Amino acid sequence: MVFRLFLHCLREQINNQEPKTEKIGVYRCECAELCGKDHAFMPIVVNVVSAEDYKKWVDGKKKEMVALADDPTKTYTLDELVSRGEKVYAANCAVCHQPNGNGAGAFPALDGSKIVNGPDAAQMHILLEGKNNIMPSWKALSDVELASVMTFTRNSWEGGGAGNNASTPAAESK
Repeated sequence: MVFRLFLHCLREQINNQEPKTEKIGVYRCECAELCGKDHAFMPIVVNVVSAEDYKKWVDGKKKEMVALADDPTKTYTLDELVSRGEKVYAANCAVCHQPNGNGAGAFPALDGSKIVNGPDAAQMHILLEGKNNIMPSWKALSDVELASVMTFTRNSWEGGGAGNNASTPAAESK
C-alpha cells in the first residue's frame, strides 16, 4: 500500500493532515520537499493500530505523564531542589543571566542580588510576571520547578545565597 500525503510547510503556519487507512501496519515514508539542510535525514514512520490498541497506548502514556509529574506537596531536600534548580536554570535562565549568575548587558547579575537573596515573594513575582518586557514570565514552569530554580539561585555562586529553600507557590497559599 502506498501512503502519500503532500503538504507544504510554511513558517508560522500550523499544517496537519489526518490520513485514513483501514490496514494495520507500519508505513515508512520520506519527505519530498527540499526544506532545509537536514533534508536527507527526514524519515517518517506511521504506525497504524486498531482503535483498541490506540486506547491502550493513550492510557499508558497518561500513566507515564502522571508518574513523571512533580508533587508540589512533597517536602524536597535542599540537595534535591538545588540539583533540579540547576537544570531549570541552565535550560531557561543561563542564556541571559549567564551560567555563573553574573548577568550581561541588560540582564542583571543574580549572584549577590538583593532580589534573589531577599524575601521569596519578590523573586517569585519577577519569575511569574517577568520584568520590563525584557525578562519573560515563567508561568509555564511548575511550582516545583519555580521553587527549585529559586533555591538554586539562593544557594549557588560566590556572592551570596540566602541559604534557604524557596517555598512552592502551592505551599505558600495554604
